Amino acid sequence: MDTVKTEDKPNPRESANILSVLSFWWTIALFKKGYYKDLAEEDLYSPLKKDKSEYLGDKLEVEWERQVKKKKPSLLTAIVKSFRWEYTILGLFHAVNDLVIRLTQPLLLGKLLEYFKPESDMPKNDAYLYAAGIVISHCCSTLYIILLLMP
Repeated sequence: MDTVKTEDKPNPRESANILSVLSFWWTIALFKKGYYKDLAEEDLYSPLKKDKSEYLGDKLEVEWERQVKKKKPSLLTAIVKSFRWEYTILGLFHAVNDLVIRLTQPLLLGKLLEYFKPESDMPKNDAYLYAAGIVISHCCSTLYIILLLMP
């Protein structure tokens, strides 16, 4: 695709370490700048390479050229073929998050609440394990969302 090249500020996310990514620490400089003055377009960073319209457009253009050679070209088919693996992986991770991790939270909470029933004979250590399971499953769910939606 034809594009106009402009040099923008490099995105700090590209060189951020894993802790900086998980905690969004790489965004602090932009937030500080926005706190002291209104942000303008020149204050913003360039997008990540994999998110640039040039890369994505070229990927779609290649698939569209294949579709045009067919009798009945379909833009929907070109889009699906261009981005199917990214969305398949994203969908699988969301399915694991929603069907496994997030569904265990209410089950663990139900077991934890059994400890507080007056006639319960559940040991205190089991209650601690259920509480830890709730916290760990919530942390895993949050990490899934951060890592998948903010790659």
